[in-house]
This record gives sequence, C-alpha cells and structure tokens, in this order.
Amino acid sequence: MRRPTRPSNALSITLVVLLLGMSASLAIDSGDRAELAVDKPVLETHSNLYFPGSQEGSIYSDSTLAASSFHTCVVMDDKKMKCWGDGVSGKLGNGSSLDKYVPEYVALGANGGPSLATEHFSYGHFSLARMIDGSIQGWGENGQNNIGCDTTTCWWGGGQNLPLQTKMPATRTAIQVSPGLHHSCAVMDDLSVWCWGQNNYGQVGNGYAPQDVTQGPTNIPMPTGRTAIALAGGSQYSCAVLDDGSAMCWGSNDYGQLGTGNYVDVDEPTAVTAVPSNRTIAAISAAQKTTCAILDDGSLVCWGRGELGQFGDGTYTSSSTTARYVSLPAGRTAISITTGMEHVCAVLDDHSAWCWGNNSYGQIGDGTTTNRPMPTSVSFPAGLTVSVITTGSTHTCAIASNASVYCWGSHEEGELGLGQLSTGYRRDSDIPAWVNLSGGGAGPGAHASVGERDPDHDGIISIFDSTPWPADSCPPGQYLWDLHCVDASPGHYVPYHGMTEEFPCPEGTFNPDTGQSSCYDTTPGHYTNSTGSSTQTDCPPGTYQPDYGQTSCLDVDRGHYSNAGSASGILCPPSTYQPDTGQPSCSDADPGHYVSETGQFDQIQCSPGTYQPVAGQTSCFSASEGYYAPGFGSAEQLVCEPGAYSPSTGLDSCYPADPGYYVYEELATGQTPCPKGSHQPTPASIGCSLVNPGHYAPAPGTAFEIPCPAGTYQPDSGADHCIDADIGHHASGPGNFDQSPCDPGTYAFEGGTGDCLAADPGYYVPDSGASSQTACEVGEHQPDSGAPTCLDNEIGHYTDQTGTAEQIPCSPGTYQSSIGQTACIEADFGFHVPYSGSAGQIPCSPGTYQSS
Repeated sequence: MRRPTRPSNALSITLVVLLLGMSASLAIDSGDRAELAVDKPVLETHSNLYFPGSQEGSIYSDSTLAASSFHTCVVMDDKKMKCWGDGVSGKLGNGSSLDKYVPEYVALGANGGPSLATEHFSYGHFSLARMIDGSIQGWGENGQNNIGCDTTTCWWGGGQNLPLQTKMPATRTAIQVSPGLHHSCAVMDDLSVWCWGQNNYGQVGNGYAPQDVTQGPTNIPMPTGRTAIALAGGSQYSCAVLDDGSAMCWGSNDYGQLGTGNYVDVDEPTAVTAVPSNRTIAAISAAQKTTCAILDDGSLVCWGRGELGQFGDGTYTSSSTTARYVSLPAGRTAISITTGMEHVCAVLDDHSAWCWGNNSYGQIGDGTTTNRPMPTSVSFPAGLTVSVITTGSTHTCAIASNASVYCWGSHEEGELGLGQLSTGYRRDSDIPAWVNLSGGGAGPGAHASVGERDPDHDGIISIFDSTPWPADSCPPGQYLWDLHCVDASPGHYVPYHGMTEEFPCPEGTFNPDTGQSSCYDTTPGHYTNSTGSSTQTDCPPGTYQPDYGQTSCLDVDRGHYSNAGSASGILCPPSTYQPDTGQPSCSDADPGHYVSETGQFDQIQCSPGTYQPVAGQTSCFSASEGYYAPGFGSAEQLVCEPGAYSPSTGLDSCYPADPGYYVYEELATGQTPCPKGSHQPTPASIGCSLVNPGHYAPAPGTAFEIPCPAGTYQPDSGADHCIDADIGHHASGPGNFDQSPCDPGTYAFEGGTGDCLAADPGYYVPDSGASSQTACEVGEHQPDSGAPTCLDNEIGHYTDQTGTAEQIPCSPGTYQSSIGQTACIEADFGFHVPYSGSAGQIPCSPGTYQSS
C-alpha cells in the first residue's frame, strides 16, 4: 500500500542558529585517555516544537539517534543519516566494513527506495531506518535475516554494507521498529505486531521456538482487543506496551528479564506481572538481560539482571523477577528511558539526564569510571538540557536541547565520533563530548533531527496522555465534516489525524474500501490513469504492466500477446506469430507456412518441395512420390500429370519424361522406355510413336527414329531393323522405305547396295535390275560408263575384241567404209590411203601408181 509514514506527530524542525560559545570540559582517564581540545559547537533552539524529544520504541515520537554495539547513527535535520564507529559486517551502511572515527554518511537508497529517513533503530549489530515514504531499509550483520530483506536479493550469513529494502507484510507499513540482537519486531499501521529473524529462544514470539530463523515478518497476536503502542527489543527477547498500559514480553528469561514472575523462556507474548498491580506502563526498554519501564506516574522500575547496579536502587542484585523502583532524585519523574548492555539512562521531567550501572568506560558520563548503582547526573555542558538519550554497549549518546549530539564512554571503535589523536590512540571520554556532524559536505551547523512528544499541545507528553492526538481530531481514514468524523470514501484516503478533507487516490493507486488511511498501489497487470479510483483497471488485451503503482500499460512486443490483466507479455506459442505490437492474440500460421519456435513475429513459407494444407502448424510436409510442391508457400502438393513423374519425396517439380520415354498416367513415380520399333523425340510425352517406313528403332528408349542407311530399306512402320537391298537393286538412302532396281547402264552385283555401279567403258547394261555388266561385242565399242548399249564402230574404224571402250581408226593404207566392223580393208593396187581412219581408198593420181 502507498500510505503515510505514521500519523503526523513529527513536526518539521526549524532551528535558529544561536552562535553561543561553549567549551566541552572533558575528563580524561589515565592510560590511553589523552587531553582533548576544546570544542565549540553551535547551539540551536527548536522554534516550532512544543515538546522536542523522543522515547525509543514508542509509536508517538520519532527516534532519531541510536547508540548501539560499538557504533552510533543519527538522522540529520535534512533527513540524511550519518553513522560512526565499528564498521564490521557493514554496520555503518556506507559500503565499507572499516571503522570510522568521525560521522560518515549512510548510503540510503543505494539499493532502491528513498535516500531520506525519519527514524533510526539499532540494538546490536545491524540497523533499521524508517524512510520518508514509510518503507524500511536495513544494513549490517544479517546472519539470521534480522534485516528482513527479500531472500532473493540479499545474502544471509554475513554483512550487508549498503542499505537494503526490508520486506514488510503485503498492504502494511511499519510505524515503529525495534531491533534485538539478531531479530526484529515492528508495529504496523494497523497497530499489529510482526517479528522476524533468529528465534532460538522464542524471541520472535510466534510459538515455534526453538525455530532457528523466521525468514520474513510473522504476525504476533496480542490479547484480544488490544493493540501495541511501543516495542522494545532486547538481546534475545522482545517486549510490547499495549494500548491499555499493560505489557507483554517473550523470548529468553534466564535472569527474569521478561517480568513474568519466573525464569522460564516463552515463545509467545506473555503478560508482564513484575510491575505493581495499581500501575500501568507508559514506556519500556530492553537490554541484554535487564528491562526497565516508565510507569504511568513517571516512576521508573527495572527487573532482570542487576549485578552491576542496573536496577538503580543502590543494590548489586544478580537478578529479580519483580520490578525494583529506581531511586530517582526527589520530586523528579522520568520521561524517557534507555537500557544499554550493562547500564541504564533516563531523561527526567526537568530535561536532565541521569545514568546508572556499569561505568567501566565512563558511559555514565559523570567524569569517572566508577560503577554507579544509583542514578547519577550526567555532566552536560552548562545551559544545555537533554531531549533524547540512547545507550550502547559501552557508550551513551544524547541530543541536547539545541539539537547537537553529544557522546561519552568508550571510543575504542570510534563510537563517540570524536576522531583519533595523531598518535593513533583511541579518544575515550567520561563526560559528554560534542560530536561534529558538519563534515563530509554536511555544512556548518549540521545537527540532529528531533521529534515532537506532545502533538496535541496539551502539556502532557504522548506516553502519559490518554488522548495523545488532538481531542477534536479524526483518526486516519476519517476526516472532520459538519462536526462529525466521516469515513473516507472509496477511491480516497485520509492519511493523518485531524484532517478536514479526504484526498483522492493518486494515479497509479486505488482504494475499494471506505475509511482508509492510504491507497493501494495498482498490482502488476493493472493501472489507474485518473485520481480517485476505487478499483484498478485490467490492462486491456494486448498490453501488460509488470510493476506496481502504474498509470498506464505497455504494449506487448512483436511475437507476444496478452490477456486482460497481464503482468507480462506472453510468447506466441509455436505454430503462431504476431507481427505487430500491442496485440491480444497471435495469428495461426497460414496454410503453406509454419512457425516452429515461440515468440516469433513472422511466419515462414514452406520451402520448395514441401507443403502445409492446415493453418497453425509448426512444420511442413515433404511432397510425396508422384507429387510435387512448387515454389515457396505451397498449401498443398500437386499431382504429377501424365508426361511427368516424381521418383522421390520433397520435390518442387516433376521430372518430364526424357526423350525416348513416356509417362502415360498421373501420379507416376518413374518413366517408361519406348519399346523397340517406336520412338519419342519430345520430352514430357505420354506415349511413343511407331517409327516410319524407311526408319527403325533397334532398342528400347529410342528418342529419335533412325533412317535406314544407304543399302537398306524398310517398307513397314514400327520396325526395329532395316532390310538389305537385293542384288540388282539399290537403296540410296538414308530413310529408304523401298529398294529400286538398278537402271539400265547400271548394275548391283551384291545385296545391300546403296548405289548401283555404272557399267564400265566397253560395257553396257541393257536392262534394269541387272546384277552384272555386259562387254561390248567385237565391232562395237562404248567410251562412256553407265551405258545401256554399245556403239557400232564408225566407218574408218574397227574393234576386234569384246569390251572395247574406244574404236580403233584404220591405219594409213587401210580403210573401212562400213560401220560395226571388226577389221580394216587394205587399199587396192593403184589406190592409196594416206590417212588413218579413212572410210575409203583414194586412186593414185595421174602420174602415180601403187603396185603393192
């Protein structure tokens, strides 16, 4: 819940600087106690506080100074914090484990949350601070999760040297916290009590001792109808003051410190019976083994361990289960009580400080180291009174009436904040010594924050006041209207006492109920974007919100979706995708697509050879044999048509039938070769053709018909061979579908001839289809080849042998006057033939003769 830190009882402190000089007179013990220089603090007064101060553990005032186990911390006037002293386990909250002898800033908010505090609480080895928003931060030793941090973000078993958020119960805010040695308790805004941490003696109070560790805050029931107004954490026990002035304690009781009348440990709240029956308790403080309380009449009592004079009654009593009255100065009453490890201090009604018990280190503050079994006045500088006092293990600190801080006692670890001498020796002080808070950038005049103890200004401080708030004011959750207290309406809240109006819940918060003092942060998956919301609004589908207290929702990223009221985007599951932001759902992958992983903002196309017929799938199918899936994004596989085939799965196309092959039906997984005598020159064919006459296909799978070569022929179609041409015939080819007889003048003496032979010169072939040539007869000749006949010899010529290609001319002296002759005739007497090839003889001319 987003709620105020507490009812507004801590008014702001305005300090008017009064430059008053003073000297800190410090008594120095022998040995390691060295002489101190004179300090001159700036004294201040509180201009608007009616009764400045506080009682540790009370819900009615802010505790701003805590002396603890060898260290000290203070809330400054600017709400920052400083610590000094023992740094082991990170007690100082400054990121280091080193001792610091002067005040040094605490790193509030280093792990988230505010950097300003209103209160600080510490008993032992760790600290808790209440921040300005009401949250709690803790640091230091955390062996039993006494800090109460979220176990997922902090380490148990060692120190936390930077402040961490303390995890409070859901919808609750702590208004008072009281740490013990290794455990813590808190009063919540509903005045319930919650505790956590080490529980070996039942100090958590949940009824389950010995339970080693209680990890987180556990509700500790108080008596029916009663609520807590104050807490006190001791070494291994806890106490609470209830609203009727009774008290409850629980935990270790070996010295009777629980005040229950015995020495028995208890693991749940048990009534304190040690105080007189006619008195009630106004304030309580718990120590290592000693418990002290301010009663309703201002008297002071202690019980438990008292062997060092802690009872303040002048005795050194080992233990007591009944209250022992502290011997206060005559006429004085106590208004504040604090118990250290073995000493006790109180602020009285005249604002003086008195201490008693162990004084080995000067922690009583009277200038000695002598144990004091009776209250002893603290030697404060003249002119100053005390507003706040706090006790540690062996030292004491106080806030003076001018808001400056003083410490005294042991300075072995630097817990007084006085620095170190140049020799390195510690600087103990057995009287109050001024602590300079101005270093480290704080500026001059830095001082402590101081609470208000009388918020209703009636002159009665709140621990004694039966009506600590203004009588005419309304409680938180109500406001004054027409002289009546009215519940805050839904969507509104009233944070403090005495308010006259209700306030609308700011954006990012809501309140469904009436009479509330705070509003709820919206939870993850919800928002409010206007003031005064009584309900939180679901983040609409397509948006989400992972954080508390938000005014809007975020669009989901691509690849995500969300339902109404989602605290985070939801990854799109496999088979779906979402390409846009701010979507209420994811889209199924389309047919032909798939999504195999979560959180995808795009779908993937099925690759070639695969397909997906159904939407919203995580993978694709490989195309089956006899099918194919072309290209990207196929929603179905396709049938291989006739003329094509698919011999394997996952193909993006069918194979066309090769030339010489065919596929005659669909869904084929293979191709068929054309049989002998057929062919197919075209790919992707559904059948084969018979080869034509004049051609043949000698083997299966013939792509092209083969022409019959020269000398062969084929008259039929569908032949797987050719026929040799007969003798006397020829097939000139290629591609003859018939043979032809040789023409006259030619012949073929053998089969399988492509061309007939021409008859040689001197020969002839008179008829077609001849298988041989014929020699020309004597008296004939033939000079040409390929002749169907022979030529008769011309006159003047002859041939006397067969197969003669050329006729022979008659030689001179002979002649031939006829054709076709096989010889020449000699010239008669008285004649002559002067030339060859003469067709006749010539008579001798007159004057000549021829007698041969």
